[in-house]
Amino acid sequence: MKRPGIYLFLLGCLLTFVRCANVEKYNRFIETPLAVEAMQQDINYVEHNLWKMHPDLFLYVREDELKIKFDSLRRTIRQPLLPNQFQLALASVLAQVRQGHMTLSPLISKFDPKGKDKVRYQKSKGPFSQLGFHWQENTLYLSKNGTLDSSLVAGSKILSIEGIQPQNLYTKYRPTFTSDGYNTTFLDQGFGRLFPRYYQ
Repeated sequence: MKRPGIYLFLLGCLLTFVRCANVEKYNRFIETPLAVEAMQQDINYVEHNLWKMHPDLFLYVREDELKIKFDSLRRTIRQPLLPNQFQLALASVLAQVRQGHMTLSPLISKFDPKGKDKVRYQKSKGPFSQLGFHWQENTLYLSKNGTLDSSLVAGSKILSIEGIQPQNLYTKYRPTFTSDGYNTTFLDQGFGRLFPRYYQ
């Protein structure tokens, strides 16, 4: 290997190309409706593997109850859905297991490392990555501000962001996450932590 610099440069170019192609493919995927047959196969796959591999699956839910939930989900899937619409429906069924580690989060678009996104966001941090949130008594609070914006005061109530009220997101996504058993103490913390993803 007489010129390792050239090989490293070519490898870097190849990896960048593959990454860009994967980002485009992923972003296209989350905007493309899923076929009914594919979603039915996914439901069957999830149900089969839950029964086969999950330890203590029926600790907080009866087997017949969970079976009914899966059967009901299968019956409701009659038209193509976007991946996040399907995720919302499937996550609601999985939450019935009442084990907090089983949470499906919505898919969000990935940053395009080329083109307009690269120029626009090259040296910036995402706004949500610099903020912390706390949900309590049906209200979202700002718990941390890592930005230079002094108008964002920790402890402030968040009424809406670009017209989207946190309460509406909580209502929409609450059926998709759970604590262990019937304990509800994790729910507020979980929503506060996942709020940026739900908003995006």
